[in-house]
Amino acid sequence: MSLQGDLRGLERRIAKVSIEKCPPTLRMIQIKESDDIPDLTCWDLLVRVEQKKVCGP
Repeated sequence: MSLQGDLRGLERRIAKVSIEKCPPTLRMIQIKESDDIPDLTCWDLLVRVEQKKVCGP
């Protein structure tokens, strides 16, 4: 097989294993206790920051 044929074969193999879609990105969304919850996807992490509670006298 010629060098050109070898290269075409390698290109076909690379195309089979290459990523076809971009992977999803993970997001962390911080909101305050009084804020409404935004629309979330399964790749979102919601962190609700509560106001500090004072204990004691």
